[in-house]
Amino acid sequence: MDLEQEIINVIRDELALGERADGFNAFTAFDDIPEFDSMSVTTLITALEEKYDCTFENDETSAEIFHNIRSLTKFVESKLR
Repeated sequence: MDLEQEIINVIRDELALGERADGFNAFTAFDDIPEFDSMSVTTLITALEEKYDCTFENDETSAEIFHNIRSLTKFVESKLR
């Protein structure tokens, strides 16, 4: 499984989206997910930090990272290098 799909699975599980996440792809915008709010940011960051054993510093996280799934995937990739 590739990183992008793993992240989609985390989003699906953490936001309890179920089958609605089956159609998500790199260009799915977080603005198009009604359940995505400020609490979701914290939830996703925590889940990704735990899954990939990395730390997202406060000054690193911005709205650009949560533009779409591809931007979040690229950010996570940068943390894994």
